[in-house]
Amino acid sequence: MPVMMCAVRTAVIVLLLLLAGARISAAQTPPPTPCDTAKASPKLGIEPFAQRPWYRPLIAEPRGAQTQLYVWGKSKPVPYMVRDEDITVWEINFGEEVPLATFEKGAVDGSLLDCRGWGFGAWGSGSFHMILSSDHGSAPVLNQDYRFAGAIKAAKAVTPRDLISLKVQVGHESTHLGDEFVIRAIDFYGDAFLRVNVSYEYVEFGANWDHFFGAQRQHSISVRGSAVQALGDSWYSSRALTGQFLYPSAVNVEPSVGVEYLPQGSHGWRPFVSYDGRLRTIYDYQKTSADQREDRQFSSSLVVGMRQLKWKGMPDLIARAYYGVNPHGQFRSQSNYWTLAVGVMLRR
Repeated sequence: MPVMMCAVRTAVIVLLLLLAGARISAAQTPPPTPCDTAKASPKLGIEPFAQRPWYRPLIAEPRGAQTQLYVWGKSKPVPYMVRDEDITVWEINFGEEVPLATFEKGAVDGSLLDCRGWGFGAWGSGSFHMILSSDHGSAPVLNQDYRFAGAIKAAKAVTPRDLISLKVQVGHESTHLGDEFVIRAIDFYGDAFLRVNVSYEYVEFGANWDHFFGAQRQHSISVRGSAVQALGDSWYSSRALTGQFLYPSAVNVEPSVGVEYLPQGSHGWRPFVSYDGRLRTIYDYQKTSADQREDRQFSSSLVVGMRQLKWKGMPDLIARAYYGVNPHGQFRSQSNYWTLAVGVMLRR
């Protein structure tokens, strides 16, 4: 735990230094190029399957629709493991947001900033996440999560440096324990092993502010607030897969905040940092009544990395620190869970 807290403090210091350095480099720089009305779209037009940087997933978001491969990590052991020591893990997250159609006015080459344009559109997204323990010879899968969603986004450039965007997303998340993990848990814990079906529909809504600074808007800071609400009675099914009856969850809303700094230039390696904080529900499968409220814990995910701006296909180098409620499937009943991991993030 001291290592984890030291890593978080170090990352916060790095974030402050990055933001201070970027702000100093952008001080007293000339404003962006004025609006070229000849190039801006004068009427509301449709752009099918067009990529737009409106309300993108934060890099630190635990289940964002993006692709991250953590090739080595350490974490607290999850419930029903046979060992109590820290475990070595791998994590894989494949995901993508697919634009279906966008409607925009005042855009110049897809950007709303110069002419203070506005727009809205529809997106579909999906993601798959898997965590494995590499401390065993067969590297058993601990948990798998699947997410599918549809979203409506709207964006408005309020100045040539500020973009406000909103999102409403409706989706489904389904989680599954790894088969080998389940077999070992049954062998060791017997009837005490509880297998829960964490599967639910949800709605997510939020607002995001992107601020661009520097002579060529080569730096950006994003600040975000959002919330996720389960659409049914509970985050999990009322009947465990092992047969026991479970009272539904009562605390079914999880608010969150986020902040992210990204470089926007065209050459060289540049650092970036992303933070996601969520007030997560600690699932309680041992509740004795339906109206019994669960405890909650503020859970932090912090990612620092390096990005090569010249070659767009070059993966980002990333390191992640997480502390709070375990974000993996039925293990969300575990509080004070932590992870430290290093890997890469793929981007277009």
